[in-house]
Amino acid sequence: MTKLEGMNKAELIEMISNLEKENLQLKASRKRGSGRKLELLEVLAEGPAKIIDIADKMGVSTKNVSSLKCYLRKDGWGLINDEEGRTKITKFKGDKVDKDFIMSHVAKEREVMEAAQKDDSE
Repeated sequence: MTKLEGMNKAELIEMISNLEKENLQLKASRKRGSGRKLELLEVLAEGPAKIIDIADKMGVSTKNVSSLKCYLRKDGWGLINDEEGRTKITKFKGDKVDKDFIMSHVAKEREVMEAAQKDDSE
């Protein structure tokens, strides 16, 4: 941590400006990270799939897929595994869903992400 004592006004302003830029970059990277959740939703909208197959489609590890599934559950998505070990989406915040609903949700979320990234770059 930088020692604030002894810094002049210009140095303090520069340090604050740099911290604000770092904060914006961190927020933007978090928003980009949610793109993976949307990608998983798109894969699952196609129908039930095994984790290994999802990982292959997304180009990530099976551990990452499992983590993404946990994040989706926290976001209110109802995910279950069928008798063949395939994951499928059944609900969103208590309501039954279909492919059209999922894809509509993904499209809206992507719009929000793109708008946020555009704001961050300005």
